[in-house]
Amino acid sequence: MSIDTGGYVVPGEILDERGKYYIIFSEDDQQALHELLREGMVAKGLFVESGFEDRMPEGVTYRVEYGGQWQWDVTWYLLNFNVRIYDPESKLLIASAHSLRTSLGRKKPEDMIAEALDKIFID
Repeated sequence: MSIDTGGYVVPGEILDERGKYYIIFSEDDQQALHELLREGMVAKGLFVESGFEDRMPEGVTYRVEYGGQWQWDVTWYLLNFNVRIYDPESKLLIASAHSLRTSLGRKKPEDMIAEALDKIFID
């Protein structure tokens, strides 16, 4: 069983809990991970919107991108989830996190997303 979670915030950067986060919808997302990510971020008290890149509203503080890799082992499960937070103006990476779990250590997607978010939004 392999489990790996980790996160990174660029030294000197602080993610503003009062900022506006915009999740860029990934066209590869067939399992609505963007909705689970939005729900996980809202549960942390963040203001979050999601949609296509060309519909990103003015005044967004953070641009959020994500990805997931699904694997088959009797049933489909989320093998890997990653989230990246960028400055929307400079497009520089501010923070990133991931959760990876093989078949025997699998969890529900919302739990893996929560694991990743906990690595960058520390209570």
